[in-house]
Amino acid sequence: MPSGSPRLPQTRGSPCRRLRIPELEEAELFAEGQGRALRLLRAVYQCVAAHSELLCYFIIILNHMVTASAGSLVLPVLVFLWAMLSIPRPSKRFWMTAIVFTEVGRGRGGGGARPTAP
Repeated sequence: MPSGSPRLPQTRGSPCRRLRIPELEEAELFAEGQGRALRLLRAVYQCVAAHSELLCYFIIILNHMVTASAGSLVLPVLVFLWAMLSIPRPSKRFWMTAIVFTEVGRGRGGGGARPTAP
């Protein structure tokens, strides 16, 4: 190495320089101080958040099992014929269509509360 070029400091066996951000260091120390149960809950939450489409599929199928009507059959058919075949995952348009269908099917498409008969 030429004498004029600067050397990067090594940290923990790594040849590259580490950027020090105090807030991140505090967050890492806070996370390390948490108990196992809380870290497990956080890991489960992150897993569910990363695979939220599977949770949605389960809820759609559970809804059809509970209601068992022809109207609720549309969403499971959409799930099995479109959503599970989409690579890597269903588009935003699919989820918007499913939400709109659910809202209209439940009678909430009108935008307000329906008046009750006297």
